Amino acid sequence: IHGLKGSSPAYLLSLILGRARGPLVILTADEEKADRFQRELRFFLDPDQEVFLYPGWEVKPFERISPQAEAMGQRWKVRSRLLSDSARLVVVAPLRAVLQRVPPRAIHAEEFLSLSPDKEFGREELIRRLQGMGYTRSSLVAEVGEFAVRGHLVDLFPPSTPGPVRIEFTGDTVDSVRLFDPESQRSSEALEEARILPVKEVLLFPERFQEAARKLSARIAEEPSPKKDPAHQPLERIQQGIPFPGVEFFLPDFY
Repeated sequence: IHGLKGSSPAYLLSLILGRARGPLVILTADEEKADRFQRELRFFLDPDQEVFLYPGWEVKPFERISPQAEAMGQRWKVRSRLLSDSARLVVVAPLRAVLQRVPPRAIHAEEFLSLSPDKEFGREELIRRLQGMGYTRSSLVAEVGEFAVRGHLVDLFPPSTPGPVRIEFTGDTVDSVRLFDPESQRSSEALEEARILPVKEVLLFPERFQEAARKLSARIAEEPSPKKDPAHQPLERIQQGIPFPGVEFFLPDFY
């Protein structure tokens, strides 16, 4: 099919979706077109039909910076849905986004948290897991990928909930799970469960750094004349378990 103009491709696909037996993945040339197509498709589809945007990293290798936590969290969220409940799922993605490497499928089944009231789960263990999943500790939580600790309360903003979440502990037991307003910081709706996904595609647990150091060391040893980058020293930082900007470009070594 060719020659369609304006929003007619989105309209056509909205008609086809009703006949689809599985997930529908729509590829576009770039991020801007993906964003526009998602908005057009939402206009034509039933309001109850979710249409997910699967973003790319939006950084280049030579820039030596890490992708935004919000974009990485959205990628985890979409892949998690594809693996768990893909019926009638609609995903719009720029081509570059689907060509970028991702963690293995087994990691997606392991690296998430499910917290609910009365569940036994230590506060310190939650902090450790959040740091390993790429969350940044801050004084107040306002953006996806942040968490804050205040006494028996842990605030965090995962990509998989309608907003930031406040976990209240009594000892090593979850007492309550509530949404809260990031502006007023006031708690609101109580949740029966909060599913917490990572916000980095390179997980920052010690065992992952050990695996990456082993693989990267072996690869460097195989090079005829290994070259060292004194400015960034990726191997040294990985061996020390220190995250650095652009660590995502070493993703294959971490799994």
